[in-house]
Order: sequence, then C-alpha cells, then structure tokens
Amino acid sequence: MKQELTVETRNGDRVAVLLPVGFINAHTVETFDQALRQVLDSGRFEVVLNARSLAYVASAGLGALVGSIEEIRDNGGDLRICELSDSVAAIFDMVGLPHLFKIFPTEEEAVASFLSPP
Repeated sequence: MKQELTVETRNGDRVAVLLPVGFINAHTVETFDQALRQVLDSGRFEVVLNARSLAYVASAGLGALVGSIEEIRDNGGDLRICELSDSVAAIFDMVGLPHLFKIFPTEEEAVASFLSPP
C-alpha cells in the first residue's frame, strides 16, 4: 500500500513554511520535491520545514532535504526544521542531520531565527 503525503506551503513576508503531512518515502518524495521546488523557483530561500505532521521520513526524503541545501545556501538562504516528532528526530539523529540543519522546538522560533541577526 502506498503511503500518502500532502504538503501545505505558507508564505510569510520573508520565510516560506512547508508543512508535510504523512510519510516522505520513495513513493511520495516527488510530492515533497515539487512543493520545495515551487518555493525555490519563486525565489524564496528562507525555508522552514515544520515536521509536526510528518509521520516518517525514509532515505529518499532525507536525500531530498540534503540535495536542496546547497542550492538554498548558495542563494543566501537556509532550510531550518522544527517540531520534529521523537521518531523522526531519532532518524535525523541517526544520520547526523542535526549537524547540517538548525532544528527548533517551534515554528515561531524557526521563523524568528531568520529575522534576527546571526
């Protein structure tokens, strides 16, 4: 059975927020990629991934995140992650993603991190 994924995108003044709902795996990664691509193609490179409704992320999803970070940072932006569930946080920890991405407990903190000086 194919697991489903929807991705809501909210564009703030500066920061785009992606809210994936469901599973990011080999069957659904294209849906996630398309949502992220739309944000980047619109010239928005300050992106927050709110993972509160992300039930699971497989290697394909991790690859999509890692694969996008160079383009985002080359354009002066960043991809920040917030509200990870314990199970998804464990996956991120296992593959070392906290060293590559800034992770925040809330969406408000993740968005605010773009608005305050580094």
